[in-house]
Amino acid sequence: MTALTARTTHPTALNAQPPFDLLPEGVLDTLLAGPPALRAAIGPLLLDIHASDAETARLATRALAHARVERHHDGPDRQHVRVAFIDCARAGLPPPRGVPGTEHLLAPHDEVNLREGNRIVAIHQAESRTWEGFDPPRGIGVVYTADAGRIAPWEWASPAKRIIEWATLDRPYGLLHGAVLARGGEGFLLAGNSGVGKSTTTAAAMLRGIQTAGDDVSLLEWRSDGGVTAHAAYDSLKVGEASLALLGGRIAAAGEAVGPGIAKHMLRITDIAPETLVQSVDLKAILLPRLAGLARTAIRPAEHGAALRALGPVSSFVMRVAPEATFARASRLVRSLPCYALDLSVDPLEVADTIGDLLERPGSLP
Repeated sequence: MTALTARTTHPTALNAQPPFDLLPEGVLDTLLAGPPALRAAIGPLLLDIHASDAETARLATRALAHARVERHHDGPDRQHVRVAFIDCARAGLPPPRGVPGTEHLLAPHDEVNLREGNRIVAIHQAESRTWEGFDPPRGIGVVYTADAGRIAPWEWASPAKRIIEWATLDRPYGLLHGAVLARGGEGFLLAGNSGVGKSTTTAAAMLRGIQTAGDDVSLLEWRSDGGVTAHAAYDSLKVGEASLALLGGRIAAAGEAVGPGIAKHMLRITDIAPETLVQSVDLKAILLPRLAGLARTAIRPAEHGAALRALGPVSSFVMRVAPEATFARASRLVRSLPCYALDLSVDPLEVADTIGDLLERPGSLP
């Protein structure tokens, strides 16, 4: 995927506040005036999901339904963010226009990022003709698309993550890329690029009854006592074909292929082992998994720099909207927790058992 950059300070046919000024008059206000399709509480964040139609509501809420709360959960200690998902095809609206002069430059999965300084203020995805943006003073995010059915399937595993990132940039909490495994409310963050074994390890751990606060993205919150809590942002798990073969039918039966050319199956944690999904975990360490091909999993201390290399760049890429701020959040996390290299065996269930032993006896960490 290529990201073109346009500065909103340059002359353009677009206003400096897309996608809000691209919406037909009254559409956003009417949508937000009605009840949300879902209200979700993710740690200190209260997220209202509004959708233009039933199918878009289903897509936008299925990975967030685990965090559903009633309206009385609103309160002064929570940051309230409203997100409007608007599907032009189903709502009978004209499709949003793109950034003039870029159409011939873009491949299907490319995007245009509109910037103010170092921060991206709006994103336009070419193939689905989708705009994303956030209005900080009002706490309102918009996903405005020509056709929600053309949005890449993996995006629905973590809907509104870029809206959440925009909303939390100046808060003592925010999203980072990684899997969280736990027992008794305490656990580890597994960090690393795609392909290092995080999702396979998470799936195997779930089969062993180990708790999780998410496979891919979690909301990390720094507490007043200096500790860090990971909150479950999404009920989703993406597992590769090889992992499906290793882990068996219980995993495979619950998922659906992500799409052509993507050798992943997208699942919901609650469809596999609902009792393992927990809302919050007190983090005790960062683990850096590596496919080592060993007979038995080994753990050893790791440098904080290695943990930052495993966590910072990929989190900045996934969240996208303020790479420097996301990287700084990752840097703060690796300075807050001890870090360990986890050299994985060839058996995911043996890996899960090793992590389970460490969770039972955290004092056994080297």
